[in-house]
Amino acid sequence: MPKIISKSADKVLSFDMAIRTMSYSFLVKNQLKFSKFVDFTITDLTSPAYQEQYKTFYSKMKELIKSLKPDVVAVERYQNRGRMRGIAIEVVNIQIGIMSAICIELKIPLITLTASTWKNAFARYFGGKEKLKELYKICKPLPDHHVDSHLQGWFIANKDKGPPFQGWKLKQLNGVRKEWDKLLLAKKAKRRKNKK
Repeated sequence: MPKIISKSADKVLSFDMAIRTMSYSFLVKNQLKFSKFVDFTITDLTSPAYQEQYKTFYSKMKELIKSLKPDVVAVERYQNRGRMRGIAIEVVNIQIGIMSAICIELKIPLITLTASTWKNAFARYFGGKEKLKELYKICKPLPDHHVDSHLQGWFIANKDKGPPFQGWKLKQLNGVRKEWDKLLLAKKAKRRKNKK
């Protein structure tokens, strides 16, 4: 069985769970190495599509976690307040189950937390819930999911060192924002080329 985390981790792989917009961030000693979308999520629970998708999710997720060798994997679980539609909650729970099995195999601890856990800590430290909304606006066009997976990872890495967001600065996201801007420019250029 994976060891229980009793102190903060240096290498944190954190996931903002979703169906089509599942994001992950990798932090090493509080430095954000990257934040990306998972491009192999489960989107269909009917057979035979599900049979193929869960196998793909399992193999690619295991490959991802194994290659990064995190000290801990953190996943955000849903607190359903009636806003979720369709199969989102089912899919997220299935994906968390698969990731839990992978982490047991690889002997890497997996921590689940709710969005309110890290968001409330962020709000307490920075002076109100509106601060996170402001951060999302400042970071545009970077998707909110990337911001969330990063902040969740930061919370896990620092939760035992005093206020979890002490020392966090907006510049943490600069590299990811630049990469995202490059990606958007490349997509626009490709669209223009395809129109010709």
